[in-house]
Amino acid sequence: MWMHDVFRVGMSLGIHEVGGKFGLFFPNKALTVTHGAALLLAAGVGITPFVSMLRGLFAMPSTPSATGVPTPTPPAGRLDVHLIHSDKSVEELPFREEIEGYARSDSAAGGHTLQVHYTLTGNELPSIWAGNTGRITLDMIREVVPDFASRTVFICGPTSFAVSLTQQLTLNGVPQAHIFEEAFDF
Repeated sequence: MWMHDVFRVGMSLGIHEVGGKFGLFFPNKALTVTHGAALLLAAGVGITPFVSMLRGLFAMPSTPSATGVPTPTPPAGRLDVHLIHSDKSVEELPFREEIEGYARSDSAAGGHTLQVHYTLTGNELPSIWAGNTGRITLDMIREVVPDFASRTVFICGPTSFAVSLTQQLTLNGVPQAHIFEEAFDF
């Protein structure tokens, strides 16, 4: 909103290199401690930063690009990633085909693996839906990723989703230092 409310033609904007803690390619002690085991929890459009992370792991070539810049390597080496994504309907699962393609891939540079789990929260679910239903809960996480407490966890979605899951995960064995979240409100 700031850009729309404050920024005007003629003003300068400083740009810096990519940084932060919310990503698989940033120096991350937690990913090293958990030996590259990661759990991504997304609600709705919270899937978007995870798609960028997965593209970095699965879609980028393993050789230097045309610019001579090598593909970054996650600090933990080979990653074992589980993704749980919650949305209202099958039609509202953005990037589903792309993500499932990465999960089927056996040729990811670096030998990374991805397992994908979906849950639908809408009132009218397709009769052929055999996946999970309802919001992401600790019980659901336990069911589909039994070793969740030994993973580095990334959470992205509405603030209430991120805060609630962070609290539940820390109360159930995930160290706070192994949880990274991006939250938003509309």
